Amino acid sequence: MTTETPIRSIHDLLKQYRDMKINNRDHGDNFERLMKGYFEADPIYQSRFKKVSLWSDWEHKWGPDCGIDIVCEGYDGDFTAVQCKFYLHDYEVQKKDIDSFFTESGIEFKVDGKKKTFTNKIIVCTSDNWSKNAERSIAKQAVNTTRLRVQDLDDSPIDWSKFS
Repeated sequence: MTTETPIRSIHDLLKQYRDMKINNRDHGDNFERLMKGYFEADPIYQSRFKKVSLWSDWEHKWGPDCGIDIVCEGYDGDFTAVQCKFYLHDYEVQKKDIDSFFTESGIEFKVDGKKKTFTNKIIVCTSDNWSKNAERSIAKQAVNTTRLRVQDLDDSPIDWSKFS
């Protein structure tokens, strides 16, 4: 008889995800759905976003997923592009790992016939090990860009066991 480790934190949940015997694409898809749930459940983001959509479900998408994983619509009508990176904790994130996100999230799109752009960007990553070029790239964005670390997720008051 096997017993699963109870989920008490994001760390436990990420370990559970990593232990799943699936391919990398499925790991990424699971992490994207987890982060969608996080943005919907975390009190800070609940007060900021009225709608959170996976790219594949977003009604204004202009093509296949080329770097944007989640789109959050704010109560103010602004849009935030989110990229989710599910890596081993010691993987060194390279600039090339995030370039497509910056390119894709710079494209104009239309909502109700009006041109829009993403006014904020968020990268959620399970590795805090970033190369100097990746760090510089995120710091030099013209649009407000936030990096969420595993510790930021762990600081959330949400019940991670609900996502197991």
